Amino acid sequence: MKGTTTTNRQLGIRFLGRDGAIVVSEAGILFPGESEVPADRIVYATWVLEKRDDAWLIAAYHNSPVRSAS
Repeated sequence: MKGTTTTNRQLGIRFLGRDGAIVVSEAGILFPGESEVPADRIVYATWVLEKRDDAWLIAAYHNSPVRSAS
């Protein structure tokens, strides 16, 4: 995966008190030379975050492919 980067576009965020949050994003991997992620490689990602010692940490992560409307 040398030379790849990731992209994430936040779709929503929901805070759970002061120390928790759930973020939903559209994500994908860009291979060298690509400026956009092809539709068949886009995923929806769900991030569960928790705040500890004034730092936000990832407690859980999940992603699944975006289904086309066909």
